[in-house]
Amino acid sequence: GKGVGSVRIGILSIIKYGTRAQLEALAKLSEEDFWADRELSHETWKHLQRLLERGHAEGKVSEEEMLNGVMELGKALSRVENIKKNFSDTSLQYFKRCLQGYEQLFGKEHPKYLDAQLNICTHTYKNYNLVRELENLYVKAKSTPSLATTSEIYELMSALATLKSQMDAPWTNHTEAKDYLITAIEGRKRILGETADSFADIINLGNAYFILGEHQLSITTHTELLKVQTKTLGKMHPQTLCTLRSLSNSHMDKSAPSVLDLSKAEDYGMRLLNVLAKTKGKEHQDTKDWVMGHLVVLFNPLYMNSADKMRALADAYPIILVEGRDAARVHEFIYGAPPLEEVPPTPPGFMGEHSIDDLVMILNTYTNMPPALRNQMAMASGISLAEMNENMANLAQQLNMQM
Repeated sequence: GKGVGSVRIGILSIIKYGTRAQLEALAKLSEEDFWADRELSHETWKHLQRLLERGHAEGKVSEEEMLNGVMELGKALSRVENIKKNFSDTSLQYFKRCLQGYEQLFGKEHPKYLDAQLNICTHTYKNYNLVRELENLYVKAKSTPSLATTSEIYELMSALATLKSQMDAPWTNHTEAKDYLITAIEGRKRILGETADSFADIINLGNAYFILGEHQLSITTHTELLKVQTKTLGKMHPQTLCTLRSLSNSHMDKSAPSVLDLSKAEDYGMRLLNVLAKTKGKEHQDTKDWVMGHLVVLFNPLYMNSADKMRALADAYPIILVEGRDAARVHEFIYGAPPLEEVPPTPPGFMGEHSIDDLVMILNTYTNMPPALRNQMAMASGISLAEMNENMANLAQQLNMQM
C-alpha cells in the first residue's frame, strides 16, 4: 500500500543520506526482537561505519568511536550469518580488529577488550572448546579487579546462559543457565538499573524456571516483569511483547497442569496479536506466524475447542483457511465441512451433475465463508465476486424449487 511504500522509501533514504544519529536510531530499531530485521541492521551499520571511518580520517571521530562501530558491524553481520547458517571470516576479522585496537588503546584488562574476546568466542557455537573458553574467560574476568564489577562481565554471563540453554546441545545445562542469569540480572541492576538487557535476562530466567519444572515461579517471574515493562517501556515495546509470548505459551502448556489456564493464554495471545497487527500489519510474516502457529492451536478442539473464536479469527485472518498443514481441519472445524477446491458456477444442467446433499453442502459452506475467502474462491474460479454471488443465489433458488 501507499503507507508501506512511503515507510520503505523513508528507510532507504535514511540508509543512503541519513546522519549518524538517524542511522544509529534505525540500527537500534532494526535489532529489537519482534521488530528485528537482521539484513536491515547489517546494511545500516555498513553505511554508518563508512561515516565513522570518514569522520575518523578527518579527525572528527575518535579511535574508540570508530572501533565501537566496527564492533557493532561485526555483531550485525554475525546475526545475519547465524540465521543463514553460513559463517564467514568477515565478522571474525571485524572482532579481531577491535581486539587489537582496544588492546592498544586500553590494555587487556579493559571491558571493551573483554567484549571483543567474547564476540570472537561466540562467533559460532560449535563445540565444547567454545564453552570452556568462555567459562575460562569468565573466571579470568571475575578475578580481575577492573572487570569484576563491570557490565561487560554480566554480558559474558548472559552469553554463557544462552549457550547453556540451547536445547539438546552436548553442553546444555539449564540449572547452570539459571544461575548465570540470576547473577547477571542482579549485577546489571546494581550497575545500570532496570534496562532492556536486564529485562531480556529476566525473560530467559522465567523460561529456564519453566524448563526446570518450576512452573509457578516461571509465571510469577514473567507476570511481575510484565508489570514493570508495561510501566517503564510501554505495552508496545518489543521486550514487553516477548514476555506476553512467554506467558501465553506457558499457560497453554499441558505438561504444566498447575499453571494451565487457557483463558489467560488467550488474553496474553490476543494482546500480542493486536500489537503486532497495529505495528507491523496484518500481512507481516511475524503476525501471520503468531496467528497460525499459536492462536489456531489454542482455539482448536484439543485446547479451547471454540469454533466461534476460530471463526472470528478466520474472519480477520482468512489465511488460516488456505495456508498451512491445518488449513483443511480448521475449515472443517468452523464450517462443518472440508474446503472446496473450487466453487463451481451454476449454469443450466448444473443440478443434474450433483446430488441434492452435495448442493446443500456447497451452498451452506459458501454462505458461512468470510467475505475475503469468498472473493478468493471467486478469483480461483475465474469469475467476479458478483458473478459468484449471483450463481449461489441461482443455486439457492433451484434448491428451493427442487425441495
